[in-house]
Amino acid sequence: MCCPECQGKQSTIIETRHVKYEDGNDYIRRRRECCNKKCRSRWTTYESFEMADPELCLRAADAQKQIDEVSKLLAQTRKLLAPST
Repeated sequence: MCCPECQGKQSTIIETRHVKYEDGNDYIRRRRECCNKKCRSRWTTYESFEMADPELCLRAADAQKQIDEVSKLLAQTRKLLAPST
């Protein structure tokens, strides 16, 4: 994030808060400070959330389901091949 005063490229986050406005949207409010020793200016940024594409979420869930099924099969195979005591 560039400093609005000196255009410095580095800043640190001092404080982070979750904010909900009357419009129903959620935001993250961050207080930032410039890392330039000569500047040290502070400013506030607001970050909003975007909803992911539901189709992409479903694809990711299907991939996770397939991974879980493979893991279960491997566990069962290991259990069958383990020496019995």
